[in-house]
Amino acid sequence: NFLNDVIRGYNSRQPRNHLAGFNAEVNVNSFNLFSQYIYSRDGRVNRHGYYIQPSVEFSTQKRKFLNGVRFLYRFNHLDVDVKEISATLPTSPFTWNRSTHSLAANIQIHESVLFRNEYHFNGESIGGRHSSVSNDEFLSQLEMRF
Repeated sequence: NFLNDVIRGYNSRQPRNHLAGFNAEVNVNSFNLFSQYIYSRDGRVNRHGYYIQPSVEFSTQKRKFLNGVRFLYRFNHLDVDVKEISATLPTSPFTWNRSTHSLAANIQIHESVLFRNEYHFNGESIGGRHSSVSNDEFLSQLEMRF
């Protein structure tokens, strides 16, 4: 069982998994608001999380290259509840609660080339003698569509 391997002290052999969620999206001119919610149960591990992401796009059709940029902010939260063991077990990241604030700029270089740049301010509650992990991250990605 995967959970037995990654969560020390977890000993349930319950094979049931449940998953439910929904998306919501609103577009008004160049403004977009997107949100998701998910609930899952894997064995005796309950997780629920959500995120909300407002963004605005500035674009022009006057140029073939560098013709758009989208700025976005995202807040997401994940809450994990592990039955049968401490909910604050610090040894497995699968048991940590997380909240993240993300800032991003996605630059449209060409109609088929997008340059994504994101900075994530990660807040992870891990329990034990440490209350959090310093784990912010920057991500750049070049996406090419064919």
